[in-house]
Amino acid sequence: MINWWYAKMEGPWAHYLAHFMGGFMISTVVGHLHGLIIGLTCTIIIAGLKELVDKISSKGTPEVLAAVITSFGGLLAYLILGI
Repeated sequence: MINWWYAKMEGPWAHYLAHFMGGFMISTVVGHLHGLIIGLTCTIIIAGLKELVDKISSKGTPEVLAAVITSFGGLLAYLILGI
């Protein structure tokens, strides 16, 4: 199981894991401070803006999938905190 995990989390998968965890953390912190729906909304906005900055600055690769995965991280935090 551990070998499978490390095989999947190397390379491009590590990039998506970082997006997911970033979305989770943003939603958790903002959700605790200002409310769950605001935390989720901020996560979605930040995910979109990050990809927009990547496109405008040409310093990164803009990916819709990365923004979606970031938003899913925020959604998971929203669901966990809302229980």
